[in-house]
Amino acid sequence: MLKDVLQYFQAGGFVMPFLLLLSVTLWTLILERWIYLYGPVKAFGGWRTAKRSLDIVRYENAVAPLLTAPGPGAATTFHAVCRQYPSEMSAFLHRALLERDVSTQESLVLSLEEAHSAFSRRVRKNIPLIAVLAMVAPMLGLLGTVSGMIQAFETMMLAGGADAKALSGGISAALITTQVGLVVALPGLF
Repeated sequence: MLKDVLQYFQAGGFVMPFLLLLSVTLWTLILERWIYLYGPVKAFGGWRTAKRSLDIVRYENAVAPLLTAPGPGAATTFHAVCRQYPSEMSAFLHRALLERDVSTQESLVLSLEEAHSAFSRRVRKNIPLIAVLAMVAPMLGLLGTVSGMIQAFETMMLAGGADAKALSGGISAALITTQVGLVVALPGLF
């Protein structure tokens, strides 16, 4: 089995080590984001195993009225909502509000928007890099295919004839990199 995989890897040519490195990098980034989004959450002093996405939706639904029409005592209400829906996001925003002056409604809304923006950047970390790597993998696969095709046609030209068997073997080896490039890219698209 391992021997077959190594032969397949070798038949792909010079692009295969780059595709392997790209695959390992892509999976590392995907797993890091998955663990961050769906792993244990530390909020308000305790660890919970809940999906952050569900926590964020519940929390945002509860906070939306405070942002659209803040009234007197909005800061107190906000702190109560943070405790009612404990999540990493609510803990992050709660800490941000404790560090800022929120004596006026405008400063409360501004502080919430700044903290929410900082939290959004934290949640979306590495997503653009995953997208770029998912786009690069098929291009590397095509590069390997084009180089393999050139090599197959050069071999046919040097042999001095159209040997269909030799040409089909070269084309088959050349297409391995396209296949691997597409397979490497697929996880990054989801």
